Amino acid sequence: MERTIVVDGMDNATREAYGGLPNSAYIIKPGGEIAHKESWAKADGWPAILDKVLAGG
Repeated sequence: MERTIVVDGMDNATREAYGGLPNSAYIIKPGGEIAHKESWAKADGWPAILDKVLAGG
C-alpha cells in the first residue's frame, strides 16, 4: 500500500490551520476530505482506524 505521511514544519502552520491542538492527527483522503481526526493521537489505535477508513467506514 502506498501512502504519504506529512509532518508539520517547525512553524506549526498545518497544526494551526486544523485547529491548533497539541497532539492531533488526521487521515486525509486524496481529494482533501478528512476521513478521520483525533484531537489526541494514540499510535496504538491507528491500525484499527486505518482498517476502518480503508474499508470505507
